[in-house]
Amino acid sequence: MNTKTKRFLSAVLGGAIAFFGMAAAPKKCEANIHGESETVLAGNIHIGKAERVAGNVVAKGGSVVIDGVVDGDCVAVGGSVSINGRSRGDVVSIGGDVNVSGRVDGDISALGGDVVLLPTAVVEGDVSVLGGRVKKSDGAVVKGDVSGFGMSLRFLPRLIGLANYGEGGSALFSLIRYALFLSFIVGIGILVLLLAVFLSRPLDTVAGAIKSEFWKSAGIGVLMIMGISPFLFLMTISILGIPFIPLAIMLLIVAALMGLASFGMILADKFLDAARRSVQSVLGRAALGYLLLMGLLILGKLMEMAGSLLSLLGGIFVFFSFILISFGIMVGLGAIWITRMGSRKRASATPIV
Repeated sequence: MNTKTKRFLSAVLGGAIAFFGMAAAPKKCEANIHGESETVLAGNIHIGKAERVAGNVVAKGGSVVIDGVVDGDCVAVGGSVSINGRSRGDVVSIGGDVNVSGRVDGDISALGGDVVLLPTAVVEGDVSVLGGRVKKSDGAVVKGDVSGFGMSLRFLPRLIGLANYGEGGSALFSLIRYALFLSFIVGIGILVLLLAVFLSRPLDTVAGAIKSEFWKSAGIGVLMIMGISPFLFLMTISILGIPFIPLAIMLLIVAALMGLASFGMILADKFLDAARRSVQSVLGRAALGYLLLMGLLILGKLMEMAGSLLSLLGGIFVFFSFILISFGIMVGLGAIWITRMGSRKRASATPIV
């Protein structure tokens, strides 16, 4: 990985941390001698020499300093981790350095920072760094592997898991979850656009059936959704039907995507009529319709991440968006049945009342 890539990853990480504003009030952890598992979260965390935490330690927007003993993992998001005592679990720093002069029984992972191993450091596991360097002093002991920024990133799944500590989960986990959500939305959108390119005439036919026979399409769509599970079950218990199950599932997915795209085209037509604009191409109408369908969902997800009253309003947006998308697929499936996957010429379209 070159220097520009490392700087890019570090900049993205720093921007994500600043965006979510995770800094909290400094907090000193009290000693825990009961051996009960717990997670300590704060802006800056310091575990004194006489103190012990039986669970995990997570600093959001701050640093972790361990002079005592932590039986779990030590994580800092937007800060550094200093192990002068002992960590029996893994040590992870995201956007900061890891400094070790004590003992780490697990692995050390740093994203966007360096790992500094002082002469008295002992690491039982691996040391992995992305966007930084490993600075190992003479006398430091690492019993596992030491990997630089050109590694296979095998430690990232652990980072994602560690990021979800606490009751509400951390901002990093929310960011990763939202990125995965957007990736899914974009992936479905690409499939919809491909259908609009290669099956433009069938999509236009299905959209016309939704316009001209809306309630009939809705009714048939309800029956189709109710019959999917029994139909697949019958194929499963039938010897002749088992080989055709993958084909049936594939056809069902294609039909659902066609129904979603066709319903989106209807929404796009309504939107364009209200805006006194016109788009003739199936691709343009399908793209606009998909944006209209998913725009409310994306906005709702963003508002949910913001917290406070916006989170409640965002939840309402997401709820109604899912209802609209599900209804669109249902109506689209009915229209697909009426037009036999868009191969049957539709009746003359009439406005939906």
